[in-house]
Amino acid sequence: MNFVMPKQISLNVIGDVEISTVKLNSAAVAGDQYETCVFYESGKSNVVARYPTRDKAIQGHNRLVQHEFAHGVAKIQQEIG
Repeated sequence: MNFVMPKQISLNVIGDVEISTVKLNSAAVAGDQYETCVFYESGKSNVVARYPTRDKAIQGHNRLVQHEFAHGVAKIQQEIG
């Protein structure tokens, strides 16, 4: 069986944080499955959610983008005080 890279369905960069949602290949998991991972400038990453459908994956991805954007705005407001 040949390995197939996951297919990216959504990507956003907010400051130094990258939020990526992919469709995992069926060789890695049973059936369709989607995964969102957050990548940090430090090189660390964290899988934050898995979803059973593309629609749920896009909705979850967008919620994470909104959350990270709000967090970034709050951080900037705190810094400029």
